[in-house]
Amino acid sequence: MYNKQTQDHINSVSLFFGKLIINFCIGVTIMVLISTIFNLANGSKLYYATSPAFYEDFETHLIPTLISFGIGGIIGVIATLLSEIYSIEKLSLLCKSLLHLGSMFVLIFSAGYYLKWYHLKSLSEIISVLATFIIIYFVIWTIGYLQAKREWQHINDQLKS
Repeated sequence: MYNKQTQDHINSVSLFFGKLIINFCIGVTIMVLISTIFNLANGSKLYYATSPAFYEDFETHLIPTLISFGIGGIIGVIATLLSEIYSIEKLSLLCKSLLHLGSMFVLIFSAGYYLKWYHLKSLSEIISVLATFIIIYFVIWTIGYLQAKREWQHINDQLKS
């Protein structure tokens, strides 16, 4: 058997990889939900996991669908890893948030460009993508911040009593 320190290390590594697998699945699920909404909104007769323009590069429908799901899962994993930015104690919340925002933008923008989510033919289209991303990011960030603030308040209340 292993000593306690080795067993604790094995448990923490197992927990870490379990978290990555769960977030891969969450990323795929989000990709499926978003693509389903777009398919319904566009009245598609055939399911597209990403932009129909992406499918034009392939002979079969299955391969781009699997690639899209894989990228969704990878986004879920990388987003989980990027959330560790918030555990850096030396940085201010503003600095952490800007670093996370920029990293997430590069991630989502790169995936979207590859999967042909948008056609970037002008500076105004790039600005539009950036503005949309920032608005969505700000809404999600605000929800997360308010939840964390409630938890902090709850912990402070418990420490006072």
